[in-house]
Amino acid sequence: MMNRWYSVTDYTDQPVNLPSVTTILRVTMPINARAKLMTAQAKNPLKYQQKSQAAQQRGSAIDAYIKARLTKQPARLCPQYAKFKQQIDPWLTSLLNSLSPIWTDQLVYDLDHGYAGTLDLLYDMPGFGITVVDIKTTAYKIHGEALESALLQTAAYYAAWNLNKCALKATAVAVVFVTPYGLTAEVRNGKPLEQYIQQFYQRCRRFASAYTAANV
Repeated sequence: MMNRWYSVTDYTDQPVNLPSVTTILRVTMPINARAKLMTAQAKNPLKYQQKSQAAQQRGSAIDAYIKARLTKQPARLCPQYAKFKQQIDPWLTSLLNSLSPIWTDQLVYDLDHGYAGTLDLLYDMPGFGITVVDIKTTAYKIHGEALESALLQTAAYYAAWNLNKCALKATAVAVVFVTPYGLTAEVRNGKPLEQYIQQFYQRCRRFASAYTAANV
């Protein structure tokens, strides 16, 4: 997977390139997680590639469907994702029937910590207030490592949103996992959320060190 960079403007309105949140998380992946990934890839490279491509296609298709529904645009989803649609539609209907304003695909960035990204969704979640949401799809079960990575990713978006969007502060994050068998949301706020933010900032520093060393 190629590294992704965002072009934004700095404090003096000069263009600057910042790595994406997902690039930082991938480059600074823990050793045990990277070893597990490499083992799976080496065991059957073709199968690994096919599964990765299928997951990317599924994620893109479902993401497009969700964003189209939430922005009240024509929305269609391939029949092969019908089971996912059955899980998504009640949640989307409840969102659209609520009085909450909804934002999708918001660009956020943090010049000081050196990252950028696009958050999936932001809305007023009952009981939690304005919540930054990241949507993930998986064919089977939710793995702990995937959850931790997703929470770090969403915490990074949350911190950058609150840094740049002063008029509307977020108070929580949620990772929504969609499988053919159900939809679950993992919500974090308060101290646990702050801990994820600090963990992500550490990953930013590790990325900066690795990138600097590679380009010396």
